[in-house]
Amino acid sequence: MVRHYCGGVTPCINRSWTLFTWNSKIRYLVNQGHAHDALLLFRHMKRTALTPNNSTFPFLLKACATLSHLLNSKIIHAHVLKSRFQSNIYVQTAMVDMYVKCGQLEDAHNVFVEMPVRDIASWNAMLLGFAQSGFLDRLSYLLRQMRLSGIRPDSITVLLLIDAILRVRSLTFLGAVHSFGIRIGIRDDLTVANTLVAGYAKCGDLGSAETVFDEIDAGQRSVVSWNSMIAAYAKFEKCGEYSSLYVFQRRGCSIGKIFV
Repeated sequence: MVRHYCGGVTPCINRSWTLFTWNSKIRYLVNQGHAHDALLLFRHMKRTALTPNNSTFPFLLKACATLSHLLNSKIIHAHVLKSRFQSNIYVQTAMVDMYVKCGQLEDAHNVFVEMPVRDIASWNAMLLGFAQSGFLDRLSYLLRQMRLSGIRPDSITVLLLIDAILRVRSLTFLGAVHSFGIRIGIRDDLTVANTLVAGYAKCGDLGSAETVFDEIDAGQRSVVSWNSMIAAYAKFEKCGEYSSLYVFQRRGCSIGKIFV
């Protein structure tokens, strides 16, 4: 039950709150990691004369996604269907993400295909579901559909593809995604580069891991960059490279910050 006292996780409830205030309280609870309390607060909001809007639903759906609770997800979905926001792109994208996080790919895909308009976030939300489940065929098909629809993939798209490939550890597919990333102009994205270093090492290609690492501008390399390369050398038992920490010092990277 929502706590009716000040100073607790859930704020003191005031029936005179405006819809903006209810939405702000729900958003705050979700962002602070109190998803369950946010849903309970919504139940109290429903007892007022106020009607949820397109600012209410995305955070309720995010709360359900955080909890991975299918029953709550279905309940909030039903509320969306009763509202005039069932075709809102932000609400629908949040619903796709919610069902993906609940492990309900078919429900997620059903919402996705019914969307009248999709943006990059919508496509990435659905791609995430297929990537995490290892459905490479469906992932590839959806990516083709995304390109045909005129949506340009971004760094998140590439990271999702890499994640899917690393689940099966296919060096051929990883190389193809690497080339794809270069073609769409994200060669200089540090997060993608760090992930590729780790990915090539996991797929058994130390040379490509080194090449990607060397192509990262020395001034842009992060602790993650160095850790990824060190882990790659350790995996291949390259003790000489692994132990040459003075190289990192010469390049301005503190040894004490490398191992985390």
